[in-house]
Amino acid sequence: AWRFLRRPEPPVSSRPLVLGDPAGSIGRPLEFAKREAEMVADRLGTKALLGADACERLIRDLDPKVDLLHIAGHALYDGANPLFSFIALAAEGEEYDGNLEAQEILADVDLTRVNLVVVSGCSTAAGEPSAGDEIVGLTRALLYAGTPTVLSTLWAIGDIASTALMDAFYEKFVS
Repeated sequence: AWRFLRRPEPPVSSRPLVLGDPAGSIGRPLEFAKREAEMVADRLGTKALLGADACERLIRDLDPKVDLLHIAGHALYDGANPLFSFIALAAEGEEYDGNLEAQEILADVDLTRVNLVVVSGCSTAAGEPSAGDEIVGLTRALLYAGTPTVLSTLWAIGDIASTALMDAFYEKFVS
């Protein structure tokens, strides 16, 4: 993975993109993910995109000015086929089903200008060793897509706990 990483720049110099409680395929609303996204957006001086507005297209066609991406929502790790692990975002039309899979991130997402990706969802750092020395999963896909820094979880995390953790993280991050 070393060759895919680059020297990080100041984390937020342009524009953060904050997505929260996407109306995704997993379907269960996350009340505190919405609150988390609003809190993060407020601390970063932007507006959170919530529910149906937190769509997959925004990441696939990422604005080149975005240098911090925060997603508060559901994620699903597929241990049998880690490339099908996904972040549940809002669907949009026929082209975007809302399940941003690790394989899609590897093939279609450019995060070379994003200095930090925070995926505040369950098991987003989980992965399976491949035949080589790779750990296949969402975190590795995000790193290969170009970001030098990913904050994710190895376990299921509660909605309230995740919001508290992100509140503490961004309190230190922004100060």
